Amino acid sequence: VSYIQTFDEAVGKGHSLDGEEQDDTIVLRFVNGQWALIGDADVAFNVVCDNDLTGIDKAIVTTGDAENAAKNAGVAVDQYLIPENTTDAVAVPENGSVTLLYSITVNGAADSHFVVKDENAQLVASNINDEAQISADSEGGTFTGVMPKDSKWVTFYVSRTFTTADLEANDGYLVNSVELSGKDGTTVDQDEDKNTDEE
Repeated sequence: VSYIQTFDEAVGKGHSLDGEEQDDTIVLRFVNGQWALIGDADVAFNVVCDNDLTGIDKAIVTTGDAENAAKNAGVAVDQYLIPENTTDAVAVPENGSVTLLYSITVNGAADSHFVVKDENAQLVASNINDEAQISADSEGGTFTGVMPKDSKWVTFYVSRTFTTADLEANDGYLVNSVELSGKDGTTVDQDEDKNTDEE
């Protein structure tokens, strides 16, 4: 058993060496039925905490595999406009609106608590919501959940309604971003805590 593994088990959180080149030597001798350090030199290894949450991805649901995955998750996909692919132009009727379906995938360690912020998005009913304890705030746009046991990722679904005003504000594109943060002591990889989708 490595020292890092023993330390992880003691504190209940993963760690890795802070730098690959950390070499030192200790001498142990089996004395009176147990291992004892010979000499009084202490050996220290610097470690960094592994992040509980390692990334987030948001993608528009398109026809084919993504749509079938949403259906299998219990999503009523016929309530949304489903483009054929991610490069299709999405037409927004003048003085009207269009509602798109998105998948949001959070990556990380099992049992990690997370918060996803996705302005103006609404949580979509699906089978995963109960398993991952996913809920939305009263105004929509902020979602909390817990990574399922024995899983390194979880995908849930949200919808977003766009109007011509959204197109005008973003030079003809439908743009929306998500941001991932931890909850109840969960840590997040700061390089992988945001994702932007653009149609």
